[in-house]
Amino acid sequence: MSQPVEAPTSMSLADLAAVAWRRRWLCTGVGLAVCIGLFVGLMRQTPLFEAKAKLAVDRGRKAVEFQNDPESGRIEFSLLNTQRDMLQSEVALKAALTAAGADSRPPYSTAREPTEALRQRMKVATSRDSWVIQVSVRDESPQGAMTLLQATIDSYLAQQMRMKGQRAEGALGFLSTQVASARERLEAARAAEQEFRSQRNIIDSDPDKNLMTERLVELARQRSLLDNALAEAEAAQQQVVAARASSSARSRSLRASAAARSNSARASDCRPSLPSRSPRTLGNRW
Repeated sequence: MSQPVEAPTSMSLADLAAVAWRRRWLCTGVGLAVCIGLFVGLMRQTPLFEAKAKLAVDRGRKAVEFQNDPESGRIEFSLLNTQRDMLQSEVALKAALTAAGADSRPPYSTAREPTEALRQRMKVATSRDSWVIQVSVRDESPQGAMTLLQATIDSYLAQQMRMKGQRAEGALGFLSTQVASARERLEAARAAEQEFRSQRNIIDSDPDKNLMTERLVELARQRSLLDNALAEAEAAQQQVVAARASSSARSRSLRASAAARSNSARASDCRPSLPSRSPRTLGNRW
């Protein structure tokens, strides 16, 4: 019968330290080699500076809106991701390298794909709670990083302006076509309306604004003016009649008073004259 084999037990820290002490020269050499390699690598690595910026994405409106959009306030992650991909597109990055003059210096001039090298040094992040895109670019110099970042943003904005111009041109073309079509339909409808009127001797289709209605309104206005003038004439005539009646009554009263005065004068003339009763006359008589 075979002897049972004991299962290997795990080594403790003391066992590991004992093994390292027994192999101390080998462990020391390996540690020194690793430290020297890391030091050489760090010394040969060029430090990179990072420039950051934030872009606010405006959802905007459609070029031609026929109704309200109920989703105007929602944050569309697909739109943010689309803008992020457009910011890292081949056209935008190539224009940024050319505008910043970075395509003539390493590492972009030595790279097989300069745009891919810039894309690896670029970081674009989107937020789930806002319409903000964070962009950062790394470069060997701080001025180079800022120049590349600004050139990339300018190229992206110019691309957006070109797209907006194309959309506006498309909207103008669409509106021009619709206006021309609507004008043709309107002219056809007017011709059909005119033919219908001529066939049925219709002067105007609007019952409130046609020739006969306007004529009736004018006649009604003239009648109202005549009624007002007639009322004024009747009032004046009544005043004249009243004035004549008052004047005739006054003349009759004047004639009656004059007759009364003449009668009184006649009565005074018919009275006998009495002799004077003065003392002088009496004395003479005596």
